[in-house]
Amino acid sequence: LARLAQRVGPADAVRPLFEKSIRAMPAFAPAAIALARLEVEAFRWQEALALLDAAGQVPREAQAEVAVLRARCHDGLDELPEAVEHYRRAIELAPSDVGTMMRLARLYERTGDATIRWRVSLR
Repeated sequence: LARLAQRVGPADAVRPLFEKSIRAMPAFAPAAIALARLEVEAFRWQEALALLDAAGQVPREAQAEVAVLRARCHDGLDELPEAVEHYRRAIELAPSDVGTMMRLARLYERTGDATIRWRVSLR
């Protein structure tokens, strides 16, 4: 129900539905991932990481998204080695995800590592 509401309504209206799902089943990965996604969009990095840490078995088809969410959290917290690790994991899981490749390249650009950025662009 919460996922359907997310498609048709604003995040603030959907958040209580996801929170209710999490309270009922804290390890229910789809709800934890969806709420973590909302937290990331709201720049609540620690909250998103806590949700992802508490999530149960992540379905294979969601593992790349979870890696991206983790990377974005660590990026937002300026924990750059962790961000790089999760971006790379996401790219391994979804090698055609250009958006994630661009996020990693921008991270390298911010850190001034043009050599690594160039190698990433060749993949």
